[in-house]
Amino acid sequence: MARDLFGSGLSMVVVTRPDSARQPDASLIQGLFDLTPAEARVAAALIEGRTIAEMAARNGVGLETVRTQVKSILAKTGVSRQAEFVARFRSAELPGHPTGG
Repeated sequence: MARDLFGSGLSMVVVTRPDSARQPDASLIQGLFDLTPAEARVAAALIEGRTIAEMAARNGVGLETVRTQVKSILAKTGVSRQAEFVARFRSAELPGHPTGG
């Protein structure tokens, strides 16, 4: 699990190109946290602010499937709430996309 690699870390540094999108893509999230491709898509959608219902419709699966994937994402990333997971990415200032007002 990715937590084995980052277990005692206090921060994470993500290096991106200046022209990249604000949110990291699913493949980056998948690699960072050892997620399945489906979990990585759900994780990226969480960061984008999509709802469980939107994700289920978009991926052609049931609500419970997405909820199970979210639970797995939280377990693999070591957080207990969706908001905490999203905050980890939203608080990072990526080049060319300041987070402050």
